[in-house]
Amino acid sequence: MSDALETWQVHGLGGELIAEYSANASASSPQKEYGYRNGQLLVTATVTSGWGSAPVLHDNPLVVSETTVQARHITELRDAINALRSHLNMSPYSWQYSVTTNDWVTANPILEMRIALDQALGAPTNGYASGLATDQLVMAVHIQELRDRVLAAWTSGSSTQIQWLVSDQLGTPRMIFDQNGSLANVSRHDYLPFGEELFSGTGGRTSGQGYTLSDKVRQKFTQKERDNETGLDYFLARYYSSMRGRFTSPDEFRGGPRELFVLGSGDPKKQALPYAELTEPQSLNKYQYCYNNPLRYIDPDGHRIRYLDGQTEEERREARGRLMADLAKNERKYFTIKYDKNTHEYTLALKGDVNKALSQNHTAAFAHLVETVRATATLRLGIASTFSDKSGTSYTTADGQQAHGRYTDCWAKQNGNWLAVSAHVSR
Repeated sequence: MSDALETWQVHGLGGELIAEYSANASASSPQKEYGYRNGQLLVTATVTSGWGSAPVLHDNPLVVSETTVQARHITELRDAINALRSHLNMSPYSWQYSVTTNDWVTANPILEMRIALDQALGAPTNGYASGLATDQLVMAVHIQELRDRVLAAWTSGSSTQIQWLVSDQLGTPRMIFDQNGSLANVSRHDYLPFGEELFSGTGGRTSGQGYTLSDKVRQKFTQKERDNETGLDYFLARYYSSMRGRFTSPDEFRGGPRELFVLGSGDPKKQALPYAELTEPQSLNKYQYCYNNPLRYIDPDGHRIRYLDGQTEEERREARGRLMADLAKNERKYFTIKYDKNTHEYTLALKGDVNKALSQNHTAAFAHLVETVRATATLRLGIASTFSDKSGTSYTTADGQQAHGRYTDCWAKQNGNWLAVSAHVSR
């Protein structure tokens, strides 16, 4: 609900927002649609219904002999600017200078109208007309240029507004471009480590640089929707407060007789903290966000903390563990395993006196891995979605590409499913 208007939202299987509709609207008539690439919000398309008739602004001070600059030109322009700010979901500007028929029309009210308009639209590309100074009389152009900006920004008819979003490594939209991609109309958003937004006037940021709220993008920190009234971020399972760096409610304990009966049994999946990692002390705080390390981790659903590549620490340990499961304990010391967060692959390398180990009793898995790794000094282990045959000579990689390699009895868990790991030699 926003301004007493009900909005229906459609979310994807991963919790991502796909479309918004007015209540009971047809499926073919969305108000706003969202597009993603590799899980990152890329583009939004908004259907605007128009704001009605443009504000009435009498006279044109630039026309010779038509009129002089009058107090009503200021008051009408103030009303028009506040109407524009209202359509952009901004509060009315608090005017500080009196403008009546008994007041001189000076530069002060013009300067604050420029500020009010720049907050909504950003500074004009070529700046404003010169010759305006505090406590000095104004010229006709100083009035009309503000009028022209308001009328040019006013949306009277229906249209579709396209916005392109540029996100950082956390998925947070940081730069928003219009459909033309012009830098003149770019808007920017900066955040503190735990997601509190930094606005114009903070740390040298100005509205002229694009730090305004005119883009109306609700996806804020790590791509989560921010509630305009409470300032809380919607993380699917619960709400998050960026000002406090904490969730507003604890991580869920499902409760019930079965869960209470098995508490203390030793099974990590049957404990009072079903989403905590007992080897990570920070996770025992049910309100913490990303182990208090928000630049390294993300929390897509409010339950499970993940690395920036989407894997949980548990999934990484399982992949490493299953990779070495067939080897005897004394054989594992001859291998090192490194994980590449960019390619999402494990690299297996030999170390130590492997020939000495081979001359002694060893498992078949150990000999097989040594033989394979020696072929190119390293063995890359990438997650494959399907295998064409049991021999593993042909398989489909996670990105849909066909590849060939040697089969190993190793597995990894991705998105809740066990997938075969392709052991292929790169030459």
